[in-house]
Amino acid sequence: MSKKVFVDSNIFLNFLLKEELSYAGSKHLLERIEKGEVEGITTLLNIMEILAILRKKSSMKDDEIVRDVEKLGEVHNLEIIIPGEIHIAQAFEIQKKSKLMPAVCVVCIGCCCAYGISISLYGGAC
Repeated sequence: MSKKVFVDSNIFLNFLLKEELSYAGSKHLLERIEKGEVEGITTLLNIMEILAILRKKSSMKDDEIVRDVEKLGEVHNLEIIIPGEIHIAQAFEIQKKSKLMPAVCVVCIGCCCAYGISISLYGGAC
């Protein structure tokens, strides 16, 4: 079984927007996921964030942006999960301790803790 890695929104955005300093590393990670060298995991919240940011930063037409974001669902070896209510309840507990933004807490619980990816947050860990 390949190693699981959480793919945050910035990785996709660096790749899609061809960010000068981060493009190569982001592309490399996404290629490793495609080849099955690692298993990528992200959430629907991340995909929604990508859509919102591309709409603000990109000069592409909206239908092109939506099409590009939908293509993320076709990346081989990338699982897009939808956090459930238990993840949100657990995220609230993390937020109380860490002062993180709500979506970050949900992503950390939904993606990392629930899927066996080790993380460390302000003295607490999964």
